[in-house]
Amino acid sequence: MSERPVTLFVSAGELSGEQHAANLVHAVRALRPQWRFVGFGGDVLARAGVDVRFPLSNFAVMGFKAVFAQIGRFVDILKLFERVLGEVEPDAVVLTDYPGLHLRMASLAKAHGVPVVDFICPQLWAWAPWRARRFANVVDLGLTILPFEQDYFRGLGVDARFIGHPTAEQVARERATPPSSLAREIASCALPIALLPGSRGQEIRTILPLQARVVSKLLEDFPNARFFLPQTKERAANLCRAFLERHPELPITVVDDVPSVLRSVRFALVASGTATFEVACHGVPMVVLYKITRWHRFLAGQLLTVPWIALVNLVAGAEIVPEFVVHDEPVDAIARACKERIEDGPVRAQSLADLDRKLAHARKPGASEHAARAIVEFVEARRHATPRPAARA
Repeated sequence: MSERPVTLFVSAGELSGEQHAANLVHAVRALRPQWRFVGFGGDVLARAGVDVRFPLSNFAVMGFKAVFAQIGRFVDILKLFERVLGEVEPDAVVLTDYPGLHLRMASLAKAHGVPVVDFICPQLWAWAPWRARRFANVVDLGLTILPFEQDYFRGLGVDARFIGHPTAEQVARERATPPSSLAREIASCALPIALLPGSRGQEIRTILPLQARVVSKLLEDFPNARFFLPQTKERAANLCRAFLERHPELPITVVDDVPSVLRSVRFALVASGTATFEVACHGVPMVVLYKITRWHRFLAGQLLTVPWIALVNLVAGAEIVPEFVVHDEPVDAIARACKERIEDGPVRAQSLADLDRKLAHARKPGASEHAARAIVEFVEARRHATPRPAARA
């Protein structure tokens, strides 16, 4: 009889989270090469050696209407998750970002007696904090990416540990490598600018048309500007190309390499989300743009407990980049804020200084390694306390 090998179930619901989860898998495997990984995700997790049972990252949605439309799909995912729990009997479930679905998966895991690790704890302190009690009831170990979150989640009764931000780790790793041919090509342009409209279909359909109108306005002042739109998922890239085919007058190029774009551009126009922190880690001045309906704006006023939505501002604790969260289309105002950060001058200089100084505290190195050590320690302590059945010889 031999001891049964440790199995982790790993889940990630969108591309950015999937990349962080894959880095975590590599870091855990470096410590415990015999451990097995099963999960929900996509190609990135599969390449990391995870036995992917469902392509969850293909179904990342946001917004009340979009989530409601996928309710049937989410119910099926939860049923599949429950079946996989019974089949695999994991030693722990590691959930990365994507809190809407993952909180329900955590509840199911707890009901089956499987401990839950939340990697990249949700920003409950910012959005509808009444969910915090439910989170604390179903999460055993919370790995936080912002310094102040450790105390917040410990106050809820969660074993929380600050590991640093995995995006900062990823950017540092990317910038330590020589620039790609695409990065060199972009850097050779007179004025390269990045457009990041998000990677979800509904984000692209809503935000890219507004970004395109801002681009048209900026071209009046910067006729030599070239715009680069990175999309690593083929579906998102094709959606962007289909829109741009209807606007051949715009010098916007869709590429598939985010790091090459961000290490080479002078400025970025970014949809709110993790991307804002990634852009900031590259030291690129930006304007954050997000379009919502009047109804969503009303709900945000009722539910949000912080004054900003951009992660970069939340991390800094101040509005170091301007946010336009709009239901109308104030193109002139957005373009004016962009122009001030493209041109050399006091506004751009202040933006560069803020990105450098006010984010230093969140750039703790080695996030994946810190997270991996915490998970190994947690799983092995639990396993020794309640030994699993031995595998058959």
